[in-house]
Amino acid sequence: MTRFRLTVVLLTAVIIATTVLALGTGSAGLGVIETVEALFGKGESVDVMIVQQWRLPRAVAAIAFGAALAVAGSLMQNATRNPLGSPDIIGFDTGAFTGVLIAGILLGSNFAGLTAGALAGGMIAAAVVVLVARLGGSGAFRVIIVGIAMSAFLTSVNTWIILAADVKVAMSASSWALGSLNDVTWDRVVPAAALVACCALPAGLLTRPLHTLAVGDALARGLGVDPPRVRLWATVLAVLLAATVVAVTGPIAFVALAAPHLASLMTGQRGYAPLAAALTGAALLSVADLIALRLIPGAPLPVGAVTVSVGGVYLIVLIAVSARQRKVVA
Repeated sequence: MTRFRLTVVLLTAVIIATTVLALGTGSAGLGVIETVEALFGKGESVDVMIVQQWRLPRAVAAIAFGAALAVAGSLMQNATRNPLGSPDIIGFDTGAFTGVLIAGILLGSNFAGLTAGALAGGMIAAAVVVLVARLGGSGAFRVIIVGIAMSAFLTSVNTWIILAADVKVAMSASSWALGSLNDVTWDRVVPAAALVACCALPAGLLTRPLHTLAVGDALARGLGVDPPRVRLWATVLAVLLAATVVAVTGPIAFVALAAPHLASLMTGQRGYAPLAAALTGAALLSVADLIALRLIPGAPLPVGAVTVSVGGVYLIVLIAVSARQRKVVA
């Protein structure tokens, strides 16, 4: 069995095991056998209702949204050719959350309105980052710097919006800002997962062009690839995937950043690998959500609180390794 296939099998096993454990976790604890029976509609009717209606939407959301964030991160990291180029670092997620806050205040909690707001906010943030970065010339590093600045600015804007909003809206938005799967239901998971699935084919079609970009823009043009167009489509897809997640859960940090790197480390594949990234992201968010469910019994935490705690350490390590590599090259 090849290293890639072994990784796929192991990640799939982790996702399945974590999902079963998550479905059995809660005030009404269920054993593994009881959980599996309830999942397939067998056993006690109360157990079936608890598993299928209350807990399964959250588990499905963790898998779908983890995969979406990971592919979004892989798209941007390969488009910018920078390991820090993920939507949560360069402001796309923050912009999407700004759009969600504004849409929530103006339109209420309607899912279509929140999704439209998230997409608009994410697209506007992405456009501003790219345009401002180009003012100083071309270069992926400028995109990262401008994106970090944009994220900081929009974070302050979001804080102001929350403080100026109605008390009930502010309290809801404050907990939502951490990224939470606690209140996810089927009526939001199904359309969001459908949007994510619709992005799978175009994300796969970008595999060859993004691999070609790795050799440099000049040579890529000689091989028939249009770098600006490829980066545009990669950015649009990344924003669409990230904004869909933000519209349902709020911003979940560091999955988009870490999953592509971990996927590359496990499979040995360099560059854009959407399947490996998606499975890694799904496993990461599923494990993080299981921790959020079990860390404090009876009081599930926002999953974003877990990912940001682990992700902060990961980001420090990534920056240190990148700095060391630059010294070696120099």
